[in-house]
Amino acid sequence: MEPPAPEAASLPADKAGGLDFRSVYLNTFTSAFGDELAKFRGSDTGRSTVRTDLLLQCIEAGMDAFSETERALCLEDARRAVGQMMTAAATTWL
Repeated sequence: MEPPAPEAASLPADKAGGLDFRSVYLNTFTSAFGDELAKFRGSDTGRSTVRTDLLLQCIEAGMDAFSETERALCLEDARRAVGQMMTAAATTWL
């Protein structure tokens, strides 16, 4: 039997309200640095200027800098933001 993958082992502590820290972290990172990431991908030339798999591993390594408390706070903020968006959408449709 294989040991669980590192991210699978941390999921119970990282999950909250259907969100997981990895997804929130990567979405936040790509939103903040989307233009720079597009340049790395070589979107203008169609040729990659960097190994995107290696770049993703480096970005994911930054998740280790967050304590469990910081992760929980981040997930709480994300849950609150999702709730506000759903409320706004429901109000728009009414």
